[in-house]
Parts: sequence; structure tokens; C-alpha cells
Amino acid sequence: LAIVLLVDLLTLLVLAVTGEDPAKLRELGIAPGFDSVAIRGGALLLLPAGLAFMLWLRRVHGNLPALGAGWLEYTPWEAFYFVVPVLHLIRPFQVSREVWKASDPEIEDDHSWQSLPTSPLIRLWWMLFLLMNFTPLVLFSIEAGLTAMYVPRLAAGICAVLVVRDIDQRQQEKIRRIRSRESRE
Repeated sequence: LAIVLLVDLLTLLVLAVTGEDPAKLRELGIAPGFDSVAIRGGALLLLPAGLAFMLWLRRVHGNLPALGAGWLEYTPWEAFYFVVPVLHLIRPFQVSREVWKASDPEIEDDHSWQSLPTSPLIRLWWMLFLLMNFTPLVLFSIEAGLTAMYVPRLAAGICAVLVVRDIDQRQQEKIRRIRSRESRE
């Protein structure tokens, strides 16, 4: 995911500096067709990054029963709904929301996590994820520049990194508290 973000950031910078002008790209020594190569390269990098994210989401959801979370609505395998048409528009958000809430280190019983509010970060990430996926369709239909396409993708990627970090920290803290309680007993 970090590599995808770096490639997107560099592409965005080049496109911003040159104003997407092919003549300016040539002046910088950048081959014609840079924009299409960057788009294809970014798309190719998104595939392994997306797979890694789905595997991570499946793993952290699979951790929830061991962390004491019960009453789960979704299964770890539902992390793969990113690739199922129609369901990809909502199910990954729902699974991520469930993981974030059920990973709360403050919750000691198996069901109170359900009443927690959804993280604003999860909501922002999902909104940017949807925007990232629909932006190319809108931009190409109105013939907007490529720079506008990279902004939501970069923002969604940064939010995804923050979501991973936050959920991992929440689960690590929950594990620490469980072990601490067990050692006192």
C-alpha cells in the first residue's frame, strides 16, 4: 500500500508541475504516454495492495473471537466482498466497522461493542474509497484532467493506512489488557 501511495504521489507531483502538458513532460525528459503508463502501473500496483488489505481484514476479523468479541454479524471471509459486484459497495465498510468497534480495548464483555459509534476515520476512508472508484468514470465523462483522479486515490490510500494502524493498535491494546487481567487471576 505504501508503494502505491508513493507512486501515486510522484505521479500527482509530475502532473501538477507540468500541468498535464505533453510538451512540458518532454522537457522534463518524461516519455510521451507517461499518464497512461502511470495509470496502468498504479492499477497493477493496486491489485497486490488490495489483496494484502483483504487478507489483513480477514485476519483481524478472525482475531475477534479470541479478543472476546461475540455477537458478530459478519464472517472473516466477507472481507473479500471487495471483489463481489454490488456487495463491494457496502460490505467491506460493514466488516471494517465491525472490526473497529469489536476491537475496542475498553470493552470487556462480548456484546457492548455493538452500541459504539462508528469511527469517523472508517467513514472517511470508505467515502474516499467510493470516490476513488467512481471518480475516473465521472472525470472521463467530463474530460477532466488526470490530476483530479489521483487526489481521491491518494487520500483513500492514506486513510487506509491509518485504518490499518488504528485497528492493529486497538487489537494489540486489547490483547495486552486481556493478558494483564489473566495474570492477576
